[in-house]
Amino acid sequence: MKTQDLFDVGGLSVLITGGAKGLGRAFAEAMLDNGARVTLLDCDGESLDRAVIELRDRGTAVHGDVVDVTDRADRRRPRLSVDERRARSAGCAGGDT
Repeated sequence: MKTQDLFDVGGLSVLITGGAKGLGRAFAEAMLDNGARVTLLDCDGESLDRAVIELRDRGTAVHGDVVDVTDRADRRRPRLSVDERRARSAGCAGGDT
């Protein structure tokens, strides 16, 4: 197996904490460049908005959620929105049926 195949992220959904700046932003760029669908999580809403806009300007599909990962209730909220976003993009409805 090739190393390239081992780390293939094409078509996968990825959550990146601290994704607005620094290493998180670099990871986001690498994941997007390799075909992943990326949601950035960061507690700095202004930097997060800027990062999402800049990454979208490169022609990539990226979303951002303001989150404080040290707050348990706040950590649970973006996970739900990511699941809902994935269901909607696949043409599915969320919730119990």
